[in-house]
Amino acid sequence: MKKHSALTGKKIGFIGVGNMGCALVNGLLRTKKVAGRNLILSDVAGEKLASFARLGAVVTLENKTVARDADILILAVKPQQMTSVFAEIVKELNKKTLIISIAAGVTTATIEKGLGRVAVVRSMPNMPALIGSGITAVAKGSRATDADIRTAREIFGAAGEVIIVEEKMMDAVTALSGSGPAYLCYFYECMIDAGLNLGFTMEKARELSHATILGTVRFLDQMKEVPEHLRRKVTSPGGTTEAAVTFLQENGFMNTFVSAVMKAKERAEELSRK
Repeated sequence: MKKHSALTGKKIGFIGVGNMGCALVNGLLRTKKVAGRNLILSDVAGEKLASFARLGAVVTLENKTVARDADILILAVKPQQMTSVFAEIVKELNKKTLIISIAAGVTTATIEKGLGRVAVVRSMPNMPALIGSGITAVAKGSRATDADIRTAREIFGAAGEVIIVEEKMMDAVTALSGSGPAYLCYFYECMIDAGLNLGFTMEKARELSHATILGTVRFLDQMKEVPEHLRRKVTSPGGTTEAAVTFLQENGFMNTFVSAVMKAKERAEELSRK
């Protein structure tokens, strides 16, 4: 028996088709969760819309049109643009429309205040959603239901994994998984720099670092390993790995990293209060 979809027959509107908006639209089309004719897209840059028009989506430069016609409205604009979008669409919006926001730092209370008595789901996807391998945290506002969360979960499931959290944890999500790809890329940079210091060319340093990171992540995934267990397997007593790991531990690597993520959370909290 075919599983019922919360998206069947629904018109899904996107205000903003930047990187994350595009990731979601492409994911919905790729997984065939939504037909192109049931997508209504607007963006200030008309050229971004052309490719989606060729796939059958309804495209417009008018945010009001999207707000008026959508059953589910995804706000995929920058946080600083939200207030102007509220003013533009509030009179056109059907109050039964489910609002889903991907704007970092914008609370459901802020959206409810800007758009009236509407159901709101707040989300925080991350960059790998662009290739369908992201993870998105979703949290419901005061008027959203469990059914609304299931709907959001199906939408974001087109771009990767989905986790449900309480809204009070969204700043922590931003700090851990939202910013997480940058942390891993920075570690990748550090590995390359170490390779250069060891005498490798840039090409070889990148090749060795890239294959090591990619292979380790794949190994953890396929073998269902806990990172600590794999680390201990690689770390032979008295060996080279132990020398490096001990140095990192003695110099507070983990505490420094955890403190850095906490700084990201503090900054997310500051932005949420603005």
